[in-house]
Amino acid sequence: MEMRRWRDSRAAAEEATRALEQALAGLGLPERQYRHIRSAVTASGKPYVYVGLITAELAEKIAEALGRPPGTRS
Repeated sequence: MEMRRWRDSRAAAEEATRALEQALAGLGLPERQYRHIRSAVTASGKPYVYVGLITAELAEKIAEALGRPPGTRS
């Protein structure tokens, strides 16, 4: 992979990671609940955000913020 592509992908992943962190902070969550979020780039150059293991409470708050009413299942 070209260095330029890797840098562009890394920048995209880091930007997305910051956006997700800001959104979770905006929900009033303490940083300790999402501090493991990391940007990542695959060998092929695809940008990702690694969320890892999150608490059920955090998952519920994310689902609610995305528009799923609390207590409902899909």
